[in-house]
Amino acid sequence: MPSGKVLVVGGHNGLYTQPPSQPRNTVEVYDPAANVWTFTGPLSQGRYGHTATLLPDGKVLVVGGLPSNVAATAELYDPETGVWSPAGSPVHRRSYHTATLLTDGKVLVVGGYQESSTAELYDPSTRTWTLTSSPKQPHDYHTATLLPDGKVLVVGNNRSEPTAEVYDPTTGVWSFTGSPVQRRASHTATLLTDGRVLVVGGAWSTATTEIYDPATGVWSPTGTLEERRVRHAAALLHNGQVLVVGGVTSGSSEVYDHVIGVWAPTRPLIQTRAAHAATLLSDGKLLVVGGSSKLPAEVYDPVTGTWSALGSLPLGLSSYYPTATLLLDGKVLVVGGSSRRTAEVYDPVTGTWSSTGPMAQARSQQTATLLLDGRVLVVGGSPSSGAATAEVYDPVTGTWSSTGSPTRGRSLHTATLLSDGRVLVVGGSSSLTTAEVYDPVTGTWSPTGFLTRGRFGHTATRLPSGKVLVVAGSSAGSSAEIYDPSTGVWVPTGPLVQTRTSHAATLLPGGKVLVVGGYNSSGYLASAEVFNPATGLWASTSALAEPRGRHTATLLLSGQVLVVGGQSNPSTSFSSTELYTEAQPGADAWPPVVTDVSPLHLEPGTPLTVRGKRFRHGTETGTDQQPSSPIDYPLLSLRSIEYPHWVALSGYDSSNTSLRATLPSLPSGTYLLTLSTRGLTSTQMLVVSNTTPPDTSLELQSTPSLVTQATTAAFTFTSDAVDRGSFECRRDGQDSQEQGFTLCSNPLNYSSLSEGEHTFEVRTRDIAGNRDPSPATYRWTVDRTSPKTELELASTPSSYTRDTTAGLSFSSEQGASFECSLDGAAFTACAPPFHYSSLEDGQHTFQVRAIDRAGNVDPDPSTYSWTVDTVGPEHPELLVPAPDQEFFTNQPIFSGTADPGSTVRVSVDGVEIGETQATDSGAWELASPSLTWSTHSLSITATDLAGNTSDTSPEVSFTIALRSYYGMGCTASPPSWQATWLWALLLFGLLQWRSRRRS
Repeated sequence: MPSGKVLVVGGHNGLYTQPPSQPRNTVEVYDPAANVWTFTGPLSQGRYGHTATLLPDGKVLVVGGLPSNVAATAELYDPETGVWSPAGSPVHRRSYHTATLLTDGKVLVVGGYQESSTAELYDPSTRTWTLTSSPKQPHDYHTATLLPDGKVLVVGNNRSEPTAEVYDPTTGVWSFTGSPVQRRASHTATLLTDGRVLVVGGAWSTATTEIYDPATGVWSPTGTLEERRVRHAAALLHNGQVLVVGGVTSGSSEVYDHVIGVWAPTRPLIQTRAAHAATLLSDGKLLVVGGSSKLPAEVYDPVTGTWSALGSLPLGLSSYYPTATLLLDGKVLVVGGSSRRTAEVYDPVTGTWSSTGPMAQARSQQTATLLLDGRVLVVGGSPSSGAATAEVYDPVTGTWSSTGSPTRGRSLHTATLLSDGRVLVVGGSSSLTTAEVYDPVTGTWSPTGFLTRGRFGHTATRLPSGKVLVVAGSSAGSSAEIYDPSTGVWVPTGPLVQTRTSHAATLLPGGKVLVVGGYNSSGYLASAEVFNPATGLWASTSALAEPRGRHTATLLLSGQVLVVGGQSNPSTSFSSTELYTEAQPGADAWPPVVTDVSPLHLEPGTPLTVRGKRFRHGTETGTDQQPSSPIDYPLLSLRSIEYPHWVALSGYDSSNTSLRATLPSLPSGTYLLTLSTRGLTSTQMLVVSNTTPPDTSLELQSTPSLVTQATTAAFTFTSDAVDRGSFECRRDGQDSQEQGFTLCSNPLNYSSLSEGEHTFEVRTRDIAGNRDPSPATYRWTVDRTSPKTELELASTPSSYTRDTTAGLSFSSEQGASFECSLDGAAFTACAPPFHYSSLEDGQHTFQVRAIDRAGNVDPDPSTYSWTVDTVGPEHPELLVPAPDQEFFTNQPIFSGTADPGSTVRVSVDGVEIGETQATDSGAWELASPSLTWSTHSLSITATDLAGNTSDTSPEVSFTIALRSYYGMGCTASPPSWQATWLWALLLFGLLQWRSRRRS
């Protein structure tokens, strides 16, 4: 399941109980992180012999099974809720059928015990079942394999003649693909290193074996087993041989050498086993895991010819059809089997087992392939939930990740490993001229140049230059063409001497290509010819003793080519072999001899010195009409012993006795160094210890801004690892932790980032598995919050001013910039303090807004308004006093009008006596201090809010007059006698008042 947990559904007690015990409806979930089993929602009915398919949405589809009342039912399990629900009703009753998840998300259900001649499709989006076209033959005890082109290969049955057919989901059509030599069921099928399939044993097949060639769709018999085997195990060894072990009734094992077609028995196992896995360890011993019951693992020592038992796997469970893959560090990854998602690692140094991360899909009968960078690619398998998927295991992190699918459906095509680690896929039909390239680093497919001819049943050979030679094939006549990976362009070569298909092509040590055998409209061919890449021409060479097609031609370490098997007509095959030796050019053409290689243990980038004799032999010639370009230097190459990797060394200096080269970046391991001169070779073993970590760099022009409001980010990165390395990335991880790094593409895009600080790290993992210890790191902040702008009021001008300049200061968060606007004009960039000059009279409004480093703009600018007034007001008007007015008080109140809000200053006899402010209506008044009894003059000025002062108003005279006791006033001071009289009168009145108070 997507959570990494394992769902176990139904079943019955006793694998071989007849009749079986009561079928179970119980369902359990295993959590590998907690090592705990828990019950989840039960099935609606108990069942066994059903299929369980993990759908793309994470739900599990369970179909059919026994007893018969559940054979036409299906249920869906939701891991989020733990609840089962109906999944529609299959058209037919089925048990022991196959269910294959197709690339479009639908599930193809084929054959089975009750309905072996029908097939139907389940659509998870609508939960509906529909019949598809029926297979051409009934199928049970069969296998169903999703091919890379999206088609499904179904092989075998329990009731009819030998058959194999292919279902095409795009057309819904079944078609036969060749005729197996024997009727088979419960057999094994092993992919050989040359791309063919070895089918071994099974019911009704006695001890026979045969090979299926997917390039031609033809089946051919091969060597015979020592014992008849059913439900046995078969494992492909590193040397290309196939080890067949055990079976239902046999504990013996034997090895098949597909080069010479011979079987040889080995010592028997300690335990009888069926459907287990075997792998060759780094020390040459053989590890056997799993089987038909709870068995310990055991190891075979070819030196002593004995077996010894190991401890049981961590989960204590045996499994059917597991895979065991030798990793670059010498450990063994054991995966799946019996429809399990579990994976375990065996360390032959300590002899101990440990659990590792579980697969995304439960699998049995899957394939496991060691990639050049040390990862393991696991593809297909049963149940059908795994058949349409592929995933990659990283032994460094112990995690799994999904990988891609081809862009076009193809059959009878070729797939060639390029020098840079990608895979070129070519042809597939007479009309298909497209080719595509698979990149294992990114797990993606991409189209490349068009062939000049559509072809299938052809051969494809990688030349020492890195280019690929594609030769002949059905409907392609005698044509051949070369693909250049650096340009993606195809260029025709000269035509072959003969038209041929189902031939064999072998790269010779000197760089030429030998094409041998095959057939055309005239029949099977014994002829052979050689292609010279230097001239682009073909030339005949010595012929085979017998015509043959669909054979193999293998280059031996001696430089000779061994031709094995094949057929001379559709019903007759060979057990014979022939040896091809390239013509010796003369007495001086003895093989070169390597006497010394130093150092024998070295790291990439270090110099390699090869010493010996006969390293150079003049010029190689082609045909009489056109000689090839001079090749007077030896060809040096390295071939890995552990996995299929070959690299040509170039850019070195050489003489007839020595050669010096620089070792490129390679995985650690044992290599065969081959020195070739004109097709003659000498070899030496050496060990590469690649421990130098790569260095990773970020292309800063691709990174997001240090502070940004964007919730997306794109990163592009590079490495100094010139090999087929890969990148691992993590986001917002902790520096002290290793967790979180996952395989990533370049460039890498993120979306829906949250606000706050983020950290991106990327490191290189080179082809040897070395990781950059100091990942390239970039930190940035996502900020989508608008800033706030503060205006410093202390810097603002007065509300009214006669100053035509202004300097305003403002602030915001650190790193912010500002935009200012005056009187509604457009906002422009500004910085505090911001100054204005030559301001016109009138009201002005200033606005400022902050823009933070992420580009967020303050939506509410800070605003300030003021008035510039440089014109003085009119002098105020005087209402009181009127000219020559008399006051009978020495503290009169003056009043008048002036500009509203202005300050009015009043002067009497030229001396300012006070000021007051005009009201909003312009009225003002001022109480005078005590004035002398005389005539005075009064003048006034007004100062407005901006500080401008008016002219002085015209003077106005007024009189402070004394009113007499009798009501008569005087305009002058009283005489002295009058003043005395007045004081006497006042004193008399005061005495009288006191006298009355005493009485």
